[in-house]
Amino acid sequence: MKACKCGCGSIATCSNGYVKGHWNRGIVPLPKSLETRLKLSKANFGHSVSEETRRKIGNANKGHVCSKEHKKAISNASKGRIREQPSDATKRKISIANKGHVCSEGCRRKISIAMKGKPSHNKGKSWEQIYGIEKAKMLRKDRSTNNPMKRADVKARALKASMKTRLACPSPFEKLALVLVQKKVNLPFTYCGDGSFLAGSRNPDAISEDKKVVALFHGVYWHLKKNGLTITEANKRIVEKQDSKVFVEAGYKVVFIWEDEVYPGRG
Repeated sequence: MKACKCGCGSIATCSNGYVKGHWNRGIVPLPKSLETRLKLSKANFGHSVSEETRRKIGNANKGHVCSKEHKKAISNASKGRIREQPSDATKRKISIANKGHVCSEGCRRKISIAMKGKPSHNKGKSWEQIYGIEKAKMLRKDRSTNNPMKRADVKARALKASMKTRLACPSPFEKLALVLVQKKVNLPFTYCGDGSFLAGSRNPDAISEDKKVVALFHGVYWHLKKNGLTITEANKRIVEKQDSKVFVEAGYKVVFIWEDEVYPGRG
């Protein structure tokens, strides 16, 4: 009995003096020409590997770690090569293949550790540098025309979410103003300053939905003084006309409660 010629120490099982599958161990394959690579690619096009073969390959490679020399050889072989961007068809295939795939916690940790301290290879680069001038122009045009934040429904959802977290309940001033407006017009009002109701992109402070009436509670600083206006009835009417426009167009009547009505003498 002869030992396998590859030097693994096993007994040779084949007539050529090797264990089955060991004949090419330690042999560095010659680099294939472009023509040969194209032929192989064409021959394998559309060929799908069976699940059983995939399992066999997976089991054979399990626990296999490339040596530093091997990694260095791969790195040197790939150096200077310009990686072509995949076509749109290839991107679609990759997207479909990865749909619903969730990385395990272990996989995420490995990626996180591997990327730690490494800046993105596109950091600091413009779209022109990454994609080229033509593709960058196309992307910018697409972004400006299909920007979701320009859509009214998306804007409204974002505004509602933002206001819900900040104004979940009325302030002391709004609580008093809510009582005052109900007495003033003799209608039941519900607080909606949390973004639960919008007319366009404007949010009133309270609403009487049945009667199509909204109430706006205005502080004298934010609506008058901050804009360089004094606290006069004439200036209040100017602000009221401007602020009620959106709600009037939506078919609502508007009632205003000013801070100095709730707190007489403040201003």
